[in-house]
Amino acid sequence: MVGFPAIGDRIGAYRVDAEIGRGGMGIVYRATQLALDRPVALKILDPLLSADPSFVARFTREASILAGLDSPHIVQIHDHGEADGRLYLAMQYVGGGDLSRLIEQDGPLPPLAALQIFTQVVEALGDAHTHGIVHRDVKPSNVLLRADASEPFAYLCDFGIARTEESGLTRTGTVAGTWAFMSPETHTGSPATPRSDLYSAACVLWAMLTGRNPYSGTDVQVAMAHVQSPVPQLPGSDPLIVALNRLLWACLAKDPDDRPDTAAEVLALTRGALAPAEGVSPLSVSKPDSGIFRRASIPTAPVGPVVPTPTRGRRSTRWILAGAALVVAVAVTVTALNLSGALPRPGAVPSPVPTTPGTPTATALTYQCWNGDEVPALADCTAPAGREALRYLYPSLDAKWDDCAYNDAARAGTETYECVDEKLGLIRYRYWDDSDAATAHYLARYAKAKVTRMILDGTDVGVIYTLDKKVRGVYSLSGFWLDAHFSFSVESPTIARRDALFTQVELRALAQISGHPTGADVQVGRLE
Repeated sequence: MVGFPAIGDRIGAYRVDAEIGRGGMGIVYRATQLALDRPVALKILDPLLSADPSFVARFTREASILAGLDSPHIVQIHDHGEADGRLYLAMQYVGGGDLSRLIEQDGPLPPLAALQIFTQVVEALGDAHTHGIVHRDVKPSNVLLRADASEPFAYLCDFGIARTEESGLTRTGTVAGTWAFMSPETHTGSPATPRSDLYSAACVLWAMLTGRNPYSGTDVQVAMAHVQSPVPQLPGSDPLIVALNRLLWACLAKDPDDRPDTAAEVLALTRGALAPAEGVSPLSVSKPDSGIFRRASIPTAPVGPVVPTPTRGRRSTRWILAGAALVVAVAVTVTALNLSGALPRPGAVPSPVPTTPGTPTATALTYQCWNGDEVPALADCTAPAGREALRYLYPSLDAKWDDCAYNDAARAGTETYECVDEKLGLIRYRYWDDSDAATAHYLARYAKAKVTRMILDGTDVGVIYTLDKKVRGVYSLSGFWLDAHFSFSVESPTIARRDALFTQVELRALAQISGHPTGADVQVGRLE
């Protein structure tokens, strides 16, 4: 049987120079098109596939369609055919490496760079979808970067398992795609659609922003998480984080019908995040978190010379260095303004304005955190946690504190209060020490539940699981915060009573989650 070529071998008009990468469909080499002395990426298909006449026919048809794509962000196909018993694709050579390697070496990208690459990938998908082609394997390693570019320039590559409206190249019986980036519907066996590609592109955006995949675990755990876990959200509440979370929430919706219909709609959503992303350094994100319990704190820029810090890898792309230079320039400007007194230091109590004798002096504004601490800025408040945080987060629990029973025999690792209404049923308020355990509980408990957004004061703060089938004698409904530490449940013997009991659940206003100005009244939020 014909095998893969060795370095230096000739395949038709091409000389094999070096191996670039391997995949399920074959091996990609850097090669030289001898007649033009042009570098190309030469993909040699698995010899087992080359021996299948039906696959050869599908490959030829698909390669011809892909070669006709005219998109600035899709790797061009120069040639395809068969030589010496080997099927090959000769493609545009991109020398900057792939996105996966960049993330692995250097961690999260600056948000502006991540959004620019995401925009280009979505544009490439839009061009492919216009021709009826669904990629089905959008992931960081299939995004190539131009070397030494002044700003990010990405190419989407490897349409090897792409599917047109009539056919596809996937081997029968195999999973099409990469588990960590596949959409929920493809994990459950439904065919991929353009919306599936857009979901995968949003997973790539998450990886660029955070340096990790949206969900982790075994293949089965990852697949279940894509189908059932809450949409991952970034911590923080500044305009950039809000815009990014809206984009992620829309594109990573579990139901394809809840996602944008086209690449053009995704690009429209992306524009809202581009402006606030300028000059922002890579986000500091240690773990998926909704950010609803935290407020962004802007660190004071350092005074004096900037000392370079060691990096984990060398970034060869100039657009990353340019972004870093912009951040330093902004920091120096802020520092200069702080030193001159033009801007107050973030989190500092403003100095009193000089007054003449007899003029009342303004009292500096302070804030009261959820735990009663008084601080000069809300950013200094910690995230609500533990038993006391339940009382703070849920005013309805606070009003019935003496009537609700603390259940110290409840699930381990939780703080649980149970409030019983003799006519309607039970409300359970819970704080989870371990957010992973909370997520696992909801995956199992509400695997067949209807999932809707929990919107507080117009902002997505969690998900609501509703079971309209009686389980253990009750109909249940649960609200699970994106923070993954707080939840509430409503249980009643009838759906009507459950829904009536649900109206008694009160949540603190979103603007007061972390704290509020000292002396301000407690406000109840509007839950939609």
